[in-house]
Amino acid sequence: LLAALGLAIHIFVWTASVAPAVGYFKLILFYFLSLHLCGVYMGWVFALNHYMKPMIRKELDTNGFDINHKDWVSSIAYTTQNVDTIPIIPLPFITGGLCFQIEHHMFPQMPRHNYPKVAPLVRALYKKHQLPYHSVPLTEAVSSVIRTVKKTQTIARKIAAASSSR
Repeated sequence: LLAALGLAIHIFVWTASVAPAVGYFKLILFYFLSLHLCGVYMGWVFALNHYMKPMIRKELDTNGFDINHKDWVSSIAYTTQNVDTIPIIPLPFITGGLCFQIEHHMFPQMPRHNYPKVAPLVRALYKKHQLPYHSVPLTEAVSSVIRTVKKTQTIARKIAAASSSR
């Protein structure tokens, strides 16, 4: 409730201070354009790090523990990947460090500039415990996202065609 109140106050103060200078139409246009651009941007950042990984369904044993992944670190290993940085594209800057998705999931409170420093330590930890440490080139991650979206689109069309023929 307090967070919602703070957000409402922020929006009111921001609108009241900016709208007189630029006008309400430009303010609303800016607001919606920035929301859509940020949404697409964040969608791509998340897709690059997760689309290539399989979805893991929880299977619980008689004690209520997940059979597939008994711990948090192994669940990260099987559902997340990093995207390799390349010299000509400052990927850590562009993605806010989220190209180091494995480290981000393991240390969510860590400042992003430290992810490259801990990546070798995490890689060594994964190797020690025989866990896969997935890191793929940017081109491979992008092409995988496109393939996954096309595959999902094909499945959705088949489902739509089957349900419309009834």
